[in-house]
Amino acid sequence: MAITNRRHLPDIRTAIELYYTKVELSSDDICRLFGVGSSGATKLKRPALKLMAERKVHCWLPHAVNTKLAYEAWGIDVKDYEERLAKLRKLKLIDQEVSSSSEHS
Repeated sequence: MAITNRRHLPDIRTAIELYYTKVELSSDDICRLFGVGSSGATKLKRPALKLMAERKVHCWLPHAVNTKLAYEAWGIDVKDYEERLAKLRKLKLIDQEVSSSSEHS
């Protein structure tokens, strides 16, 4: 189930950062990724949890979702995001830094 017709789409830099730094996503991570509140994060977890159950994947952290399966459930293509981010940097439309919030995590 891909994220479509949603008001909040994931931030490209945050999506890439979380994909490579978090094996499991907490509610706070999901809030940061999509710019939603806790109820929005709960709703977004549902398709990820369903996919995890289908594939019998469990998390170590309570109330977390597996990052790879969550991205799959949400239709987030990390390779596509990486290409888009590289293009934005090449065109100098964004800076070379990773999102500033990662420096404080």
